[in-house]
Amino acid sequence: MKRVIIFTGGNVDIKFLMQQDFSNDYLICADHGLEVADRLGLTPNLLVGDFDSVDPIIFSHYEKKEGIKIIRFQPEKDNTDTDLAMRFAMEYKPEEILLFGAFGTRLDHTLANIGLLTQAMEKGIKAVLWDTYNRISMIRDICYLHKKEVFGKFISLLPFGGDAEKVTLKGFKYPLQNGTMVSGSSLGISNELVEEEGMIQVGKGKLLVIESRDSIK
Repeated sequence: MKRVIIFTGGNVDIKFLMQQDFSNDYLICADHGLEVADRLGLTPNLLVGDFDSVDPIIFSHYEKKEGIKIIRFQPEKDNTDTDLAMRFAMEYKPEEILLFGAFGTRLDHTLANIGLLTQAMEKGIKAVLWDTYNRISMIRDICYLHKKEVFGKFISLLPFGGDAEKVTLKGFKYPLQNGTMVSGSSLGISNELVEEEGMIQVGKGKLLVIESRDSIK
């Protein structure tokens, strides 16, 4: 699978990331995300951002390395560093984009990062925001989940950008048939997959699919 990994400037769990295999992926670091790659001993393919938050010593080290493309922007810009990284990731035309460090103390950045999933979805690219406790993707038609691959016990479905209509859920503890999930409602929180395969179908609108776990035990 042709895959792009993005490290950005939010909270990350290095132990969790060390469990992942990034050896065959195209790696993009957005500003402070370079420090994540450095701690993991990974060499990025592309550095993007204004580089106002990365350790200058670390940045200087990678700046001198051959084979790393660096695209620098002014701090006064219309898009966040993560947004820019997502745009460059899509130019690579991958099958999947995994973004780590999308959640942190800045709620505005977290919400904006969730919104970035729309960009990839509209281009037919699966994009995922992933941390130790949550894995978030977005759908607007149909997707299938397999119990052995689900990340955590809970699967929450939240409409994004308006109501989601004609929603059908099969294989879940709380099934649904051609229902409407109203924006601002908590109806879709904490569902669970009870069959080996679950189906989520949306007739109109978009849904966030949030796979969550309360602990890492």
